[in-house]
Formats: sequence, structure tokens, C-alpha cells
Amino acid sequence: MKYSEVKLIIKELVNEFESNKLSEFEIEVDNMRIKLKKETSLDSKNIQIQEKFDNNIYHIKSPLVGTFYNSSSSKDAPFIKVGDQIKKGQSLCIIESMKVMNDIKSPVDGVVDAVLKDNQETVGFDDILFKIKL
Repeated sequence: MKYSEVKLIIKELVNEFESNKLSEFEIEVDNMRIKLKKETSLDSKNIQIQEKFDNNIYHIKSPLVGTFYNSSSSKDAPFIKVGDQIKKGQSLCIIESMKVMNDIKSPVDGVVDAVLKDNQETVGFDDILFKIKL
């Protein structure tokens, strides 16, 4: 089988998987193995996204790997900026992971001390996104 044919088959398989309700899929043909796994949508109630540090500063960390967006669209203003007063439950950013937009909300009330990621920057699990002064 030609490389272009294999590439097309894999692309179709991924597209079909993304549009399906399956959360995991694995196939092995000859000496090739493909495993696909979806991350589930995040519920802020069951994910710890902050850590308390000295001087009443909370570090809000990324709960997943993905692309950081500071606003809903490129035409909108950022959700927050340094110096803003924020409330618990307020949207801080969006992290796109596997074509799912995950709204990251503040777990605390406070003042934004630092925004550590740039718009459309790739973030990793546990990367510090914001510093919030309580």
C-alpha cells in the first residue's frame, strides 16, 4: 500500500473517530498499530486547577494540554488582564484540546497579578496560566 493511501485511511479513521461517541479506539493491521483516545470534557468541580502559595498568591494551572486562548474570538477583548478584579467562577481563558473548547474558570476571588501565557500558545498539563493575588 502506498504512503498516500495509508495517510488517507488514517485521516478518514481519525475524522470518523472524532465524530463518534467512542472515547477510545485501537486497531492493529500487519505491523502497524493505531490507538486513538479522546479526552473527556472537563468539569471544574472535579479538577484541581489551583495551588496556594506564600504571600496569598494562587497559581491557576492548566488542567490539560492544548491551545490557550485569552478571548472567545480574535475580535473580542481578552477575558482578563493584569490588575483586573475577578470573581470565583469567572471565565479566565479557553483551552482547546482535541477540537473541544474548555472554559477555564477562576476557583477564587482576587486580583490578576500575572497572565503567563500568550494567545494561541500551546500549554501543557500543570503549566501555570495565571497568578491571582487574594
